[in-house]
Amino acid sequence: SEKDCLRTLSEIYLSFSDWTETLRCTVAALKAGQVVAVPTDTIYGLACAAQNSAAVQKVYEIKGRNEQKPLAICLPEIQDIYRFCKVCVKDDLLRDLLPGPVTLVLERSPTLNPDLNPFTKLIGVRIPDHPFMRRLCQLCDEPLALTSANISEQTSTVAVDVSALHTGH
Repeated sequence: SEKDCLRTLSEIYLSFSDWTETLRCTVAALKAGQVVAVPTDTIYGLACAAQNSAAVQKVYEIKGRNEQKPLAICLPEIQDIYRFCKVCVKDDLLRDLLPGPVTLVLERSPTLNPDLNPFTKLIGVRIPDHPFMRRLCQLCDEPLALTSANISEQTSTVAVDVSALHTGH
């Protein structure tokens, strides 16, 4: 149920020991066009299905972000980069840098949603070195648009205030 999924999503911050239900609910939310908060290898982020134009717009609304500021995409594996980007660097270099706390800027391919960063032919690409995010991307089987979980121009979120999850603040 939706109540169970919300409870499970809040528990992600309390325990990473069993991600099965959390992943199921998070994938369902993403596939339904929702924006979710996720842990990455650097900071907490907001993610949505990159191929869903309405979901991408929600990210901008939630963050109060200037629509001329691009969002990155998050992928599970290096081979997925070739599907959504025109790769102009050696595969060995990709493997040296990824997964990890790096955003590569590459030329986007026509496969990527044209409503995602329509003002540029470039796209930032991340493969976080975080097991939850990697598994989430695998299960979604599509790129996730990813940005920091903060209001635009404010400090990035590096910890979760669990009490705020329960009180709505």
